[in-house]
Amino acid sequence: YITHERASTLATMGQLDQAEKELTRATTASRKAGNLYGEGGAQGVGIRIEMLRGNHQLAAERSRESLEHARRHNLERLICLRQIDLAKALSELGRFDDAHRSLDEALAIALLKQDHPAQFFAYHARWRARNAEGDFQRARLELGAAEYTMRYVDEDCPEALEIRDAVVAARSAS
Repeated sequence: YITHERASTLATMGQLDQAEKELTRATTASRKAGNLYGEGGAQGVGIRIEMLRGNHQLAAERSRESLEHARRHNLERLICLRQIDLAKALSELGRFDDAHRSLDEALAIALLKQDHPAQFFAYHARWRARNAEGDFQRARLELGAAEYTMRYVDEDCPEALEIRDAVVAARSAS
């Protein structure tokens, strides 16, 4: 777990090559320990690295692979998070209908399981997708939901910072 968190931190700092090296160690350790959830978490960091590199097609492929891993091992939270990852990649590829279907599934799981952080990440991704496709009315609704659920996540995560900035901008504009 520590190595995949280190990889995630390096990715956030923009040190993607270092993050990838650390991620390799994390994946190896998780597999060696038989930690299926840890392996799935490491896969999520790998997906994020590809998104940061702009490799959206590869990120979508890796999201599908990780989603299959999560489904095969009945890791419901990871199913939800990988659906969100897949939707982000699909949205970047302009495949908004597919992205919305993926996000609907993720949000349904998050709501059913009362997983508030996952709800936030789903609403954040829905807000970004709606903005990207130009549906600004729905984007405002998703922004409100993301703002409400933001209280359940680390305040310094990139998604929370983005939502906070968007809320400030929206309030300044009105």
